[in-house]
Amino acid sequence: MQIDILSGMEPLHVMYKESLDTFASDIHSHNSHEIIFVTDGRAEIDTGSTKVYHLKPGSIAFFSSMETHQVNAVSFPYKRYIISIHHDYFHKAVTEPRLISIFKNRPFSFRHIIHLKPPLENEIAVLLEDMLLEFDEKDFFYEKVLSDCLFKCLVLLYRNYPGSFPAFSMNESSRIIFSIQKYIEQNYASTIRLADLSKKHGMNMHYLSRRFKEITGCGFKEYIQMTRISHAKDLLIYSDKDISSISMELGFSSTPHFTASFKQTTGYTPSNYRKSFGNFL
Repeated sequence: MQIDILSGMEPLHVMYKESLDTFASDIHSHNSHEIIFVTDGRAEIDTGSTKVYHLKPGSIAFFSSMETHQVNAVSFPYKRYIISIHHDYFHKAVTEPRLISIFKNRPFSFRHIIHLKPPLENEIAVLLEDMLLEFDEKDFFYEKVLSDCLFKCLVLLYRNYPGSFPAFSMNESSRIIFSIQKYIEQNYASTIRLADLSKKHGMNMHYLSRRFKEITGCGFKEYIQMTRISHAKDLLIYSDKDISSISMELGFSSTPHFTASFKQTTGYTPSNYRKSFGNFL
């Protein structure tokens, strides 16, 4: 079962921000995928693991709704576009696995940022400025224009930097993992067993488990839990359901298990997350 939470919220949000003398964020995660494109200044992004990236003008970064990161500006003015894309909306708007993989797949070799070179750097900047104007003005059919611009942005990046997309050379096992990811996203609140999926796809369970981690960057059970946590953020922000109801709705074994898992992943208890971000209601 998939819970539809998109009504009443902006599924794609476009911002332009300037920090003139200081900017530092705590390590955090979003309930949406995020794209950051830097036009001026420099910053460091810590993913909470061993990967620290250096952003400069022309750098574009991609973070999924399951990931945490921390941004610290080190050179000013720090100017950037920020595109927030709700995960459900993204998977409906973009169906090509190779493009989707930049948010969904995290093999060890994956790098969250691409340093663009002219003329592509300028093309992307113009495209994002067009998206910002469409988002601000909200004229007729602006949602369609935003969706088309997002797709064009990903296509341009893929054509010029195909190796930055984890699924640029998909084989049969990659297609199976992609199918399983899609199944998890549609059934995350239900009981999902690796043994059942391995039988369905005719693949050895241990081999499937290993390939799943190699491609997605996390284990099978961890991926299901991260998917549930990602949707829990939506319910905490955009609904008034109590914590125990959310826990049950998402398929957690108990409310304490949900609370512990949520805090381990986000750094917040569900109640504190709602208090911190629930003003979006």
